[in-house]
Amino acid sequence: MMKFLKIRTVVAIVLLLMVLCTTDSVVAQGVSKIFSEIREINDSGITYTQKIVAVGDSATISFSQSSSTTQYVFYYTDVNLPNNVNVAELPQQYEVKDMVILEDRIYFCGQTANANGFIARAKINDLFFSSSFDVDIINNAKSIDKIEVYLRPRDNAVQIVTIGTDANKAQPFFLHSDEAIGWHYDFYYPNNSSETFDDLELNEEYVLSIGTYFDGAQTAIIVRRYEKNNIPNFIQRTYPLLPASYYSPLNKFHAKTIQSGYLAIVGTVIYNDPQLPTTTRAIMLVSDVNNSSMPLLQQQYLEGSQSFDIMIRDLSYHDADGTMLIVSSFPAYPNPNNTYDAVLTWDVSQSTLPTSVMKYYTAVGPVVNPLILLNGVVEYKPYLFAAIGVDNTSDNVNVWYANRQIFSNTYHCSKPLPETLYPMSMGNMEYEPLEQTPDADINWSADSANNYVLPAPIVCSSNNQNQ
Repeated sequence: MMKFLKIRTVVAIVLLLMVLCTTDSVVAQGVSKIFSEIREINDSGITYTQKIVAVGDSATISFSQSSSTTQYVFYYTDVNLPNNVNVAELPQQYEVKDMVILEDRIYFCGQTANANGFIARAKINDLFFSSSFDVDIINNAKSIDKIEVYLRPRDNAVQIVTIGTDANKAQPFFLHSDEAIGWHYDFYYPNNSSETFDDLELNEEYVLSIGTYFDGAQTAIIVRRYEKNNIPNFIQRTYPLLPASYYSPLNKFHAKTIQSGYLAIVGTVIYNDPQLPTTTRAIMLVSDVNNSSMPLLQQQYLEGSQSFDIMIRDLSYHDADGTMLIVSSFPAYPNPNNTYDAVLTWDVSQSTLPTSVMKYYTAVGPVVNPLILLNGVVEYKPYLFAAIGVDNTSDNVNVWYANRQIFSNTYHCSKPLPETLYPMSMGNMEYEPLEQTPDADINWSADSANNYVLPAPIVCSSNNQNQ
């Protein structure tokens, strides 16, 4: 289905609110520049509509919904060239939910204004410099919420897997499309209407879908493992939360592949102990999904309170030191009654259970300045991450680039504080498999529009910062 792409280059004024560029210490892993800086793009965004991914180890692609036009906008940023941001603005009818990068292509998905799910793709250069992309509406899909793309090991054919919501059955689905057979796609539906599909992940051998099941009395996390070479060949494992009647889901769970192909799962639940005030908990699990029984290696939680909810929004992981980055809301120092967004670091490399996570807020000097409502994070190079959100004052999109090796109590654009982790109990239960339904083919079409780029001057540097 042919759609037009309108490219709008926005003057991206990079506001270096805080920079730490010099240090006497030597950084490991070949990182030569220690820094922490926030870049403000002069383009307004709606809070919690952002996502960011890495392109190699020196560039990022992000998207956000514009608060002025409500259109979705993609940004291409070279980490080493902060003065320029290339912008691609989609037509009004597209609401973007997710994106991934495979080789030199970007794939993204979402929902149209007519409540139809879509899948789109483009070469990165075409999207940002030639303005073209391919798109198709997916039959019977109300929305496509998550997407992963990989090269099938046996023949190198591109495979697209997604999760979304069916337009007719009001059910979640898992979808698989195969380049080798004309982009034909099949749907897979759960047999229980209470199940959700929350996230997708890949490891070397498997596609992994993560969701929850709640029958009014018991909450369980469901992980399905599909063979990359043969998607219909899958197994599943269900992890009930105990005590059974105390938990109910609050928002979607997130997952990320970590070392050895293990799967880390993080999400928020409501914890209702009849003897205690109702709170929220962030459930944090690690599963050995390469083992056919998919045993849990870590099972812990972060405790919320009566006055705030822990809301998990995104995960990122790098093998350099086995650290998971988590974007989440949390009470802020020095006022724990206020909830602000933070980047949490969780060590998932330990054979013994970690006892705490560290959380970092954006800050200027010793004063917490939690203006950025964060929604996405990616570690694009060992120890270097980019987190994206919206400035709560200006409504502009902000990207926080930082080196987490130098986070400390010297307030390098952040305020670090520890948070305790607690062990928890998990059970086991049987669950019905998915139902496979063949459907149709993806029919790609393309068009193009104009685009250009404008400079964005640096207006603040580390030379006038008082650390």
